[in-house]
Amino acid sequence: MDLVAIGSMIRYTERIQGITLILSKRKDVSALDNAFNNEWLLYLLQTYGPKILAALVVLILGLWLSKLLGSLTVKVLKKGNIEPSLHAFIRSFVSISTKIVVIVTVGSILGLPMGTMIAALGAAGAAIALAVKDSLANVASGILILFTHPFRVGDYVEVEGSAGTVQEIQLLYTTFLTVDNRKLVIPNSHLTSDKLVNTTCEATRRLDLAFLVGLDSDIDQVKSVLMELMTSHPLALQDPEPSAYVYEYTSSAINITMRVWTKTEDYWDLTYSMLEQVKHRFDEEKIRLSHDQLDVHVMDSKHG
Repeated sequence: MDLVAIGSMIRYTERIQGITLILSKRKDVSALDNAFNNEWLLYLLQTYGPKILAALVVLILGLWLSKLLGSLTVKVLKKGNIEPSLHAFIRSFVSISTKIVVIVTVGSILGLPMGTMIAALGAAGAAIALAVKDSLANVASGILILFTHPFRVGDYVEVEGSAGTVQEIQLLYTTFLTVDNRKLVIPNSHLTSDKLVNTTCEATRRLDLAFLVGLDSDIDQVKSVLMELMTSHPLALQDPEPSAYVYEYTSSAINITMRVWTKTEDYWDLTYSMLEQVKHRFDEEKIRLSHDQLDVHVMDSKHG
């Protein structure tokens, strides 16, 4: 406390003592209490009122400024062609940093020692860190995702038995949109610790389809039909060259597999189209698709 404030307190104390002496002679206790309260309230308003008012103004303007800086940051990032997945993270960082500066400034205006505020913030940070250690793990994972780029906004990702298109990458979690238009929210720590498949990170993708045909089927005929379909389909790429081959024999069928490359965005369209066309052509060519079956042979007891 500075010398001016000490002097003010001494003057108010002397005035209160004078009022107390006068009123005590009159034995007017209620008047004594009112005079004391009024003088003390007046002292508080004159001494701390301007500081409190200034602190409130700075707090309100600071919170407004943090929102404004967050919005401006996103606009600047978009104009600078910065990776879209970083927008939300940088916006949150700027907003939180601005709020911390505002809190420190308000404390300084109120006369709180800077060392005390830093120590208090450090202690609060340590306590919060212990209480929200799982959230901090998500934050660390979010930063890792943003800088290593295992996936980006717009990618189609499969993880934990779920799949969807990445909508937004936040510090704590990542939001996906499923093919049936549901919102899927997964904590970032799960995305960095579990198996994750990004199916749209490359421009092209290979389609593998396996068909089980009867053991009495003509292998060359089956392969010829599959090759004809792959080489004539408009969504099928011819480089790398499509292929059809015998993959394995089972107890009741021959597994013949086809492999063809396509653009990533055409993968599912080609899949559905090829499945339909293969069935139609097999029916035309009298190629029988096999299925699990049990052959029962009845033996004549007379012949053993």
